[in-house]
Amino acid sequence: MNQIVAESNEAMKKEIDWFVNISDYPFLIDSSAQEVRAFGVKYATEIGVADRAIHNSINASITDEELAALKESDVDSAIVLTFNAIEKGTKGKMEMMTKAAGGAKKSLMEYAKECGITRPLIDVAAMPLGAGSGATYRAVIAIKALFGLPVGAGFHNGASAWDWMKKWKKTHKEAFAPVDIGSNLVAGIVGADYYLYGPIENAPMIFPAAAMVDIMKAESIEELGLEVIAEKHPKKTTL
Repeated sequence: MNQIVAESNEAMKKEIDWFVNISDYPFLIDSSAQEVRAFGVKYATEIGVADRAIHNSINASITDEELAALKESDVDSAIVLTFNAIEKGTKGKMEMMTKAAGGAKKSLMEYAKECGITRPLIDVAAMPLGAGSGATYRAVIAIKALFGLPVGAGFHNGASAWDWMKKWKKTHKEAFAPVDIGSNLVAGIVGADYYLYGPIENAPMIFPAAAMVDIMKAESIEELGLEVIAEKHPKKTTL
Protein backbone atom coordinates (compact mmCIF):
# COMPACT_ATOMS: atom_id res chain seq x y z
CA MET A 1 0.00 0.00 0.00
CA ASN A 2 1.00 3.61 -0.48
CA GLN A 3 0.66 6.34 2.13
CA ILE A 4 -0.94 9.53 0.84
CA VAL A 5 -0.15 12.51 3.05
CA ALA A 6 -1.74 15.86 2.23
CA GLU A 7 -2.24 19.09 4.15
CA SER A 8 -5.22 20.50 2.25
CA ASN A 9 -8.38 19.14 0.65
CA GLU A 10 -7.12 20.16 -2.77
CA ALA A 11 -3.84 18.32 -2.27
CA MET A 12 -5.65 15.23 -0.94
CA LYS A 13 -7.91 15.14 -4.00
CA LYS A 14 -4.96 15.56 -6.34
CA GLU A 15 -2.90 12.81 -4.67
CA ILE A 16 -5.77 10.31 -4.55
CA ASP A 17 -6.62 10.97 -8.21
CA TRP A 18 -2.98 10.47 -9.17
CA PHE A 19 -2.54 7.25 -7.23
CA VAL A 20 -5.75 5.45 -8.22
CA ASN A 21 -4.95 6.11 -11.87
CA ILE A 22 -1.54 4.44 -11.72
CA SER A 23 -2.10 1.60 -9.24
CA ASP A 24 -4.67 -0.93 -8.08
CA TYR A 25 -3.11 -1.18 -4.62
CA PRO A 26 -4.58 0.09 -1.33
CA PHE A 27 -3.63 3.51 -0.01
CA LEU A 28 -3.56 5.28 3.35
CA ILE A 29 -5.43 8.55 3.79
CA ASP A 30 -3.25 10.63 6.09
CA SER A 31 -2.79 14.23 7.14
CA SER A 32 -1.84 16.25 10.19
CA ALA A 33 -5.24 17.97 9.83
CA GLN A 34 -8.33 16.00 10.85
CA GLU A 35 -10.54 17.91 8.42
CA VAL A 36 -8.33 16.82 5.52
CA ARG A 37 -8.49 13.18 6.61
CA ALA A 38 -12.27 13.53 6.84
CA PHE A 39 -12.36 14.95 3.33
CA GLY A 40 -10.18 12.10 2.12
CA VAL A 41 -12.58 9.34 3.20
CA LYS A 42 -15.51 11.28 1.73
CA TYR A 43 -13.73 11.77 -1.57
CA ALA A 44 -12.61 8.14 -1.78
CA THR A 45 -16.27 7.18 -1.36
CA GLU A 46 -17.45 9.65 -4.00
CA ILE A 47 -15.11 8.33 -6.70
CA GLY A 48 -15.70 4.66 -5.87
CA VAL A 49 -12.34 3.66 -4.39
CA ALA A 50 -13.36 3.33 -0.74
CA ASP A 51 -12.62 -0.40 -0.88
CA ARG A 52 -8.93 0.46 -1.35
CA ALA A 53 -8.77 3.35 1.12
CA ILE A 54 -7.40 2.98 4.64
CA HIS A 55 -8.06 5.78 7.12
CA ASN A 56 -5.04 6.80 9.20
CA SER A 57 -5.96 6.76 11.99
CA ILE A 58 -8.43 6.00 14.76
CA ASN A 59 -6.63 7.16 17.89
CA ALA A 60 -7.18 8.71 21.31
CA SER A 61 -7.44 12.25 19.92
CA ILE A 62 -9.81 11.59 17.02
CA THR A 63 -12.59 14.19 16.86
CA ASP A 64 -16.34 13.66 16.65
CA GLU A 65 -16.31 15.32 13.22
CA GLU A 66 -13.74 12.90 11.85
CA LEU A 67 -15.58 9.93 13.34
CA ALA A 68 -18.79 11.11 11.70
CA ALA A 69 -17.10 11.47 8.31
CA LEU A 70 -15.63 7.99 8.60
CA LYS A 71 -18.98 6.53 9.65
CA GLU A 72 -20.80 8.16 6.74
CA SER A 73 -18.22 6.97 4.22
CA ASP A 74 -17.89 3.55 2.58
CA VAL A 75 -14.36 3.12 3.94
CA ASP A 76 -14.21 -0.06 6.03
CA SER A 77 -10.48 -0.21 6.81
CA ALA A 78 -8.46 1.95 9.18
CA ILE A 79 -5.24 2.08 11.13
CA VAL A 80 -6.04 1.78 14.84
CA LEU A 81 -3.21 3.58 16.63
CA THR A 82 -2.67 2.29 20.17
CA PHE A 83 -0.49 5.16 21.39
CA ASN A 84 -1.23 5.79 25.07
CA ALA A 85 0.23 9.06 26.34
CA ILE A 86 -0.44 8.11 29.96
CA GLU A 87 0.80 4.51 30.04
CA LYS A 88 3.35 3.94 27.27
CA GLY A 89 4.15 0.30 27.99
CA THR A 90 2.60 -2.82 26.52
CA LYS A 91 -0.17 -2.68 29.11
CA GLY A 92 -1.11 0.82 28.02
CA LYS A 93 -1.30 -0.20 24.37
CA MET A 94 -3.51 -3.15 25.27
CA GLU A 95 -5.79 -0.92 27.33
CA MET A 96 -6.35 1.31 24.30
CA MET A 97 -7.87 -1.70 22.57
CA THR A 98 -10.23 -2.71 25.35
CA LYS A 99 -11.38 0.34 27.32
CA ALA A 100 -11.39 4.12 27.59
CA ALA A 101 -7.73 4.90 28.18
CA GLY A 102 -5.01 7.36 27.22
CA GLY A 103 -7.50 10.21 26.97
CA ALA A 104 -9.93 8.37 24.69
CA LYS A 105 -13.63 8.42 25.63
CA LYS A 106 -14.00 4.72 24.81
CA SER A 107 -11.88 1.87 23.50
CA LEU A 108 -10.42 2.30 20.03
CA MET A 109 -12.10 -0.90 18.89
CA GLU A 110 -15.47 0.55 19.94
CA TYR A 111 -14.75 3.60 17.80
CA ALA A 112 -13.81 1.33 14.91
CA LYS A 113 -16.96 -0.76 15.21
CA GLU A 114 -19.21 2.30 15.37
CA CYS A 115 -17.58 3.64 12.19
CA GLY A 116 -18.12 0.41 10.28
CA ILE A 117 -14.46 -0.58 10.26
CA THR A 118 -14.39 -4.31 9.57
CA ARG A 119 -10.77 -4.48 8.41
CA PRO A 120 -8.70 -2.80 11.13
CA LEU A 121 -4.91 -2.66 11.00
CA ILE A 122 -3.53 -2.30 14.52
CA ASP A 123 -0.59 0.08 14.89
CA VAL A 124 1.38 -0.56 18.08
CA ALA A 125 2.80 2.99 18.05
CA ALA A 126 6.56 2.53 17.70
CA MET A 127 8.56 4.31 20.39
CA PRO A 128 12.22 5.42 20.28
CA LEU A 129 15.02 3.45 21.87
CA GLY A 130 15.19 4.45 25.51
CA ALA A 131 11.55 5.50 25.58
CA GLY A 132 9.67 2.22 25.32
CA SER A 133 10.89 0.55 22.14
CA GLY A 134 10.73 -2.86 23.81
CA ALA A 135 7.03 -2.45 24.54
CA THR A 136 6.47 -1.81 20.85
CA TYR A 137 7.61 -5.31 19.96
CA ARG A 138 5.98 -7.02 22.94
CA ALA A 139 2.69 -5.43 21.93
CA VAL A 140 2.91 -7.05 18.48
CA ILE A 141 2.87 -10.48 20.10
CA ALA A 142 0.28 -9.62 22.75
CA ILE A 143 -2.26 -7.99 20.43
CA LYS A 144 -2.01 -10.72 17.82
CA ALA A 145 -2.41 -13.38 20.50
CA LEU A 146 -5.47 -11.80 22.12
CA PHE A 147 -7.26 -10.29 19.13
CA GLY A 148 -6.00 -12.18 16.09
CA LEU A 149 -5.82 -8.95 14.10
CA PRO A 150 -3.10 -7.75 11.70
CA VAL A 151 -0.49 -5.72 13.56
CA GLY A 152 2.28 -3.38 12.44
CA ALA A 153 3.74 0.09 12.98
CA GLY A 154 6.23 2.62 11.73
CA PHE A 155 9.00 0.64 13.40
CA HIS A 156 11.70 2.68 11.68
CA ASN A 157 10.63 5.66 13.81
CA GLY A 158 12.42 4.03 16.73
CA ALA A 159 15.69 4.11 14.81
CA SER A 160 15.11 7.57 13.35
CA ALA A 161 14.50 9.07 16.80
CA TRP A 162 17.55 7.42 18.41
CA ASP A 163 19.61 10.42 19.55
CA TRP A 164 22.91 8.54 19.64
CA MET A 165 22.42 7.30 16.07
CA LYS A 166 21.63 10.82 14.88
CA LYS A 167 25.11 11.86 15.97
CA TRP A 168 26.85 8.68 14.84
CA LYS A 169 25.51 8.74 11.29
CA LYS A 170 26.94 12.22 10.74
CA THR A 171 30.35 10.57 10.39
CA HIS A 172 29.19 7.00 9.66
CA LYS A 173 26.36 7.46 7.19
CA GLU A 174 26.48 3.83 6.10
CA ALA A 175 25.60 2.65 9.61
CA PHE A 176 22.05 3.97 9.57
CA ALA A 177 20.48 1.81 6.84
CA PRO A 178 21.01 -1.53 8.65
CA VAL A 179 19.54 -0.06 11.83
CA ASP A 180 16.62 1.51 9.98
CA ILE A 181 15.77 -1.65 8.04
CA GLY A 182 16.60 -3.89 10.98
CA SER A 183 13.97 -2.24 13.17
CA ASN A 184 11.36 -3.63 10.79
CA LEU A 185 12.90 -7.08 10.60
CA VAL A 186 12.80 -7.53 14.37
CA ALA A 187 9.07 -6.78 14.17
CA GLY A 188 8.64 -9.28 11.36
CA ILE A 189 10.34 -12.00 13.34
CA VAL A 190 7.93 -11.54 16.26
CA GLY A 191 4.90 -11.59 13.97
CA ALA A 192 4.22 -8.13 12.54
CA ASP A 193 2.03 -8.20 9.44
CA TYR A 194 3.00 -4.87 7.90
CA TYR A 195 5.69 -2.20 8.13
CA LEU A 196 5.21 1.53 7.63
CA TYR A 197 8.81 1.79 6.51
CA GLY A 198 9.09 5.46 5.62
CA PRO A 199 10.09 7.11 2.32
CA ILE A 200 9.34 5.11 -0.82
CA GLU A 201 13.03 5.44 -1.73
CA ASN A 202 13.68 2.81 0.96
CA ALA A 203 11.64 0.19 -0.90
CA PRO A 204 14.62 -1.44 -2.69
CA MET A 205 16.24 -2.05 0.71
CA ILE A 206 13.25 -3.10 2.79
CA PHE A 207 11.52 -5.39 0.29
CA PRO A 208 14.29 -8.03 -0.02
CA ALA A 209 14.97 -7.92 3.72
CA ALA A 210 11.28 -8.37 4.55
CA ALA A 211 11.02 -11.18 2.00
CA MET A 212 13.93 -12.96 3.68
CA VAL A 213 12.15 -12.90 7.05
CA ASP A 214 8.91 -14.13 5.48
CA ILE A 215 10.72 -17.02 3.78
CA MET A 216 12.43 -18.01 7.02
CA LYS A 217 9.11 -18.03 8.86
CA ALA A 218 7.44 -19.98 6.06
CA GLU A 219 10.16 -22.63 6.16
CA SER A 220 9.99 -22.85 9.94
CA ILE A 221 6.29 -23.77 9.93
CA GLU A 222 6.85 -26.67 7.54
CA GLU A 223 8.07 -28.72 10.49
CA LEU A 224 4.63 -28.17 12.04
CA GLY A 225 2.88 -29.54 8.98
CA LEU A 226 1.80 -26.09 7.78
CA GLU A 227 2.36 -24.43 4.43
CA VAL A 228 2.00 -21.05 2.78
CA ILE A 229 -1.12 -20.76 0.62
CA ALA A 230 -0.68 -17.17 -0.65
CA GLU A 231 0.47 -17.28 -4.27
CA LYS A 232 2.39 -14.01 -4.00
CA HIS A 233 4.37 -15.02 -0.92
CA PRO A 234 8.13 -14.49 -1.46
CA LYS A 235 8.74 -18.19 -0.80
CA LYS A 236 6.88 -18.86 -4.03
CA THR A 237 7.98 -15.85 -6.05
CA THR A 238 11.69 -15.56 -5.23
CA LEU A 239 12.93 -19.14 -4.78
